[in-house]
Amino acid sequence: MTIGTIRLAELQSAFDLLENAIASRAKAGSPALEAANRIFPALKSVSTKVSTCPPHRLPVCDQIDEAISAIGSDQAESLALARAIKTLDPLLGWYRRTGLADAAPAFADGHANAVLAGPKGLEERNDVWMGVSLMAPGLTYPNHNHPPEEVYAVLSPGFWRQNSNPWVEPGIGGIVYNPPNIFQAMRSADTPLLAVWCLWLGESA
Repeated sequence: MTIGTIRLAELQSAFDLLENAIASRAKAGSPALEAANRIFPALKSVSTKVSTCPPHRLPVCDQIDEAISAIGSDQAESLALARAIKTLDPLLGWYRRTGLADAAPAFADGHANAVLAGPKGLEERNDVWMGVSLMAPGLTYPNHNHPPEEVYAVLSPGFWRQNSNPWVEPGIGGIVYNPPNIFQAMRSADTPLLAVWCLWLGESA
């Protein structure tokens, strides 16, 4: 959340932890790292726009603790990022993704998204769109696409798929890069799926 040109310290911490997570796991010269090298320098400039994001929780948000408990103590980087999200949880405007034709009936109440930075985020911006997704066990976030490229930091067991390719399991701490407009899906395992995502929109903040 921003007040004037002051950014909430907990939000800055989440930005820093996500930047470190991508920088430490993405390969040199990879599209994921190149995207991060556009996103995080832009975030050095604090947006002066007033946030229009009222806090709002959904029932599935109660599963965030279970998702965090699946992160081992040896995954310190991922654990710190997940705990930063947990700290911001009461401020977030959690919402359901709608309009997905292939969504199972349980998907509506079994998932939630929230925006940290970007349109209707804690920090309102036009250049970066960053948020978090939480999904109950045993669900699929069905195929969807969007023009901006996207980088995920994976914080729990789960699976990702692009187009009709096989499902892949990045593992806790894994990085997923989605090129612009590619069809993508993700699937939770036996524990809730928790992931942070960021997209480069390329406009001024």
